[in-house]
This record gives sequence, C-alpha cells and structure tokens, in this order.
Amino acid sequence: MLTRCLQVLTTTALGLMVAAGFAVSSGCSSEEKKPAAPPPVQKEQPPPPAPEPPKPSPEDIQLQSAIDAALQKAKLTGVTVTVMNGEATVKGTVPKGKKAAVLAAVGSAKPKKVNSTELMEQ
Repeated sequence: MLTRCLQVLTTTALGLMVAAGFAVSSGCSSEEKKPAAPPPVQKEQPPPPAPEPPKPSPEDIQLQSAIDAALQKAKLTGVTVTVMNGEATVKGTVPKGKKAAVLAAVGSAKPKKVNSTELMEQ
C-alpha cells in the first residue's frame, strides 16, 4: 500500500511539474553539447568608387576660356572660376574693392548665372 501511495504522489508531482512548465530530465544525455560556432567573419567590402565628375560641354569650355581671358585682361588674380551648364561659380579672395571688378569680368562673358557666394574680399 505504501508503494502504491508513493507512485501516486510521484505521478501527481510529475504531472504538476509538467503542467507548471518544469522540464523533467533524467540528467543523462547520450549526446554531448557542442559549443556554439562563432559567426562567420565577413570581409569588409571596399566602398564603391566615386562617380566621375560630369565633363564640361564644348559651350562650357568656350565660356570658361572667355572668362579666364577677361580676368587676365583685367589683371585680376586670386580667383578660380568653374563653369558647368552655362553657370559660372567664382571662388577665392580678392583685395577690398575688387569684387565688383571680378564679377564684371566674369559677367562680360555672358554666363547664364554667376554664383559668387564663395568670393571674399580681404
């Protein structure tokens, strides 16, 4: 009778443990656990090459030459002018009072637009 009571108690206890979410294990395992493999090492990809800057059109090249000639004729130095799509961008530093002369020389070549936000007087 005592054996029967122990079996009922054991079965009831196991049932409660399983119902409560406890895993029942004998502690014996035929398989040994293997350590987790490290994640594969990924080689860093080099960044894609930068796109080539757009090439100036023949009209832009002609306008650039006209602006360079006008600046040279006016003996104005210290500025760089780039032309793209008919627009002239003026960069650099000129002495005080020369900014208007630079803009007049650039404008004499008749570009579509003159960007002079990077032209400074010193």
